[in-house]
Amino acid sequence: MTIPFWCVRRPKKTEKIQPLSMIQHEKAVFDLCRKRRNILQELVQTEQTYFSGLTKLLQKFYDPMIHKKLLTETQRIRLAIKIEAMEKFHRVMLVELGRSPNIASVFVKNADFLRMYTDYTNSYTTTLDFVNELRSSKAIR
Repeated sequence: MTIPFWCVRRPKKTEKIQPLSMIQHEKAVFDLCRKRRNILQELVQTEQTYFSGLTKLLQKFYDPMIHKKLLTETQRIRLAIKIEAMEKFHRVMLVELGRSPNIASVFVKNADFLRMYTDYTNSYTTTLDFVNELRSSKAIR
């Protein structure tokens, strides 16, 4: 198993390490890199799962309602703008997470887009009430 270069901290030339402590140091670095790799893999896997869920939501529920013209333009805009924007954002985010050796920079770069979740969370209850209202209407059934 190879460890990515960005996980390995090489001793500085000024550091004096005894052979036994060097082995202990390498094991500690290896353990930290393994933990870091596991965290990064879980992060990417979680992003993939979330993106997949958003895509299914759009493809299985939202798109059919649009094609059958079950929603008015106002209802469509009220319901979909957030979902569509989130799906587009997470599509890009997933690609960037897979390509970048610096995961933190991906989050910093996309911080403005992550702020959309503030609006999403603040309007969640209202949106849920709207979805329940749509469910109870005869046109959506």
